[in-house]
Amino acid sequence: MEDTKVREARALLKQRFDYPVFLYEAEKVGISATGEPDANELYPNDRMPTDIKPENTCLEVYRRFCKNPDEFALEARP
Repeated sequence: MEDTKVREARALLKQRFDYPVFLYEAEKVGISATGEPDANELYPNDRMPTDIKPENTCLEVYRRFCKNPDEFALEARP
């Protein structure tokens, strides 16, 4: 019975709270582990990592997400 309740509750949660959530895993946030200034990929700035283009900073990706969350949607998982 407990498994049935959990299954049904999860199904209801998915149905009632089905909305996109933006997640971004940043590697460089402007400060090192020792507190020294470091590269920053969160927004366009003069200390961006060389492998990140200005249009691919966290801020710019978030702006694209806000305009069209479906572009970032993952396939539904069982």
